[in-house]
Amino acid sequence: MKKQCGFAVMSHDKVVAIASAGGKAAHALGRAHKWATGSAEAKEAGRKGGQAPRASREKKEGYNDPRDPMNNTYTVPGEES
Repeated sequence: MKKQCGFAVMSHDKVVAIASAGGKAAHALGRAHKWATGSAEAKEAGRKGGQAPRASREKKEGYNDPRDPMNNTYTVPGEES
C-alpha cells in the first residue's frame, strides 16, 4: 500500500486553514477572481460548466438523454412499453 502524504494525512481543519490562507493571499495580491453576486458573468460560467459534462455524456455511444423531446427511444427503467 502506498504511504499517504501531504493533504491526505492532515486534519480537515488544517487543510481548511491552508486553503483559507491561500485564498486571502491571492486576493491581497490581486490574482483572485471575484464573482459579483447575481452577475451575468457568473451565470454564463455556470451555464458553460453545465454544458461540458452533458457534451461528454452525449459523445458516448448509445447515450439516450431523457430530457430530449425528440428522443423516443428512451425508456424508464422498470416500465414496460
